[in-house]
Amino acid sequence: MSSRETPKRRSGRRPGDSGTREAIAAAALEHFARLGYERTTIRSIASQAGVDPALVMHYFGSKEQLFEAAMDMPMDVPAVLDHLMSGDPAGVGHRLADFLMTVMEDPVAGNVLISRIRTATTDSTAADLLRRLVVQEMLLPLAERLGADHAELRAGLVGSQIVGFVHTRWIVGIDPIVALSRDEVVAVLGPTFQRYLTEPLGF
Repeated sequence: MSSRETPKRRSGRRPGDSGTREAIAAAALEHFARLGYERTTIRSIASQAGVDPALVMHYFGSKEQLFEAAMDMPMDVPAVLDHLMSGDPAGVGHRLADFLMTVMEDPVAGNVLISRIRTATTDSTAADLLRRLVVQEMLLPLAERLGADHAELRAGLVGSQIVGFVHTRWIVGIDPIVALSRDEVVAVLGPTFQRYLTEPLGF
């Protein structure tokens, strides 16, 4: 090519766009966690991310697809299950309660779970994501590996405790529950998780 020829234009993402998708997803996660699905708008997410609303649609296609992408839980489920199953089965409830607090203290994972719970009561997509993460992908396999009867019911009972606790502590903000320390939360929830997972259900 001579020095006078015009260089070919490179294809692909424009310079400076490498973090755009991630910025939009981060803004969406914050808005969904704070406002829920219905009150969150593409325009408000775009404003926080510093982009045009059309660019949000370019990357994600729709509000529902953006919600699903933002609600992706950064978690290695098989590794978590291996951790929960390690050690004495009589301590699995304590380990699960401790893991829950680890999730909630993580700024990304905690916001994802809060967002899923906040929106699950009004949006079927959020409800499906919540069931899939909490019950189908983690608690049901855990109950099955423990070998107790009524594994699906046990997983649902533990899920009800997790959802209820997260809702009252991080969404509703009931003062005595908010005031509990991490160790106190584990001490309170651990025995309940243990009963639901391994002990007789009474029928």
